[in-house]
Amino acid sequence: MPYFLRELSRVDLARLTKWRNERDLVNQLNTAFRYVGQETDLDWFNEYVANRFNNIRLAICETESEKFIGVVYLLEIDWINRNAEHAIWIGDKSFQGRGAGEFATRSVLHHAFTDLNLHRIHLTVLATNERALKLYRKVGFVEEGRLRQAVYKEGHYVDLIRMGMLEEEYVRPALKTGDIVYRGPVPPEQPKPKARRFMSSSARTV
Repeated sequence: MPYFLRELSRVDLARLTKWRNERDLVNQLNTAFRYVGQETDLDWFNEYVANRFNNIRLAICETESEKFIGVVYLLEIDWINRNAEHAIWIGDKSFQGRGAGEFATRSVLHHAFTDLNLHRIHLTVLATNERALKLYRKVGFVEEGRLRQAVYKEGHYVDLIRMGMLEEEYVRPALKTGDIVYRGPVPPEQPKPKARRFMSSSARTV
């Protein structure tokens, strides 16, 4: 696979801070643009580490170069009601539109439903973000509502679209060699069961 996921680390912060200060990148997100310094991001990261039981923040990396190209999150995990919020951002512009977002989204859904036993994943997306909407619909998210003029972006208000996916709506991919969400050892191949031989009643000894 051309991409893999790993947990976000301090070494990623300089690149992440750079993306946060690029207005055209932030305009793809639900949040307002603000200038962010490395100390602010370090405080943000330390808070994540202190509360990582309820949040999962992963780095998206290219396999060949191990280059950090984006992030994908499961946020505010509710372990009682078994739900979480999904968020993703491909910060490296040269990797946008090259399948990294779909890989990361499918991988984090697999992690949520198969590893963490979550029941529902939800998100909000700008109504103007056609690329993201196309991706979410492709992987199976269902539109659940619209928040009218909920976000102020570039001098005007934009609607937010709510989407969600239930565990019974998640289509688990067939596992194949190389389908690894996280780097690690490949499970050993299970031996095939031997064919059982049956004897007729007349052939059995008493």
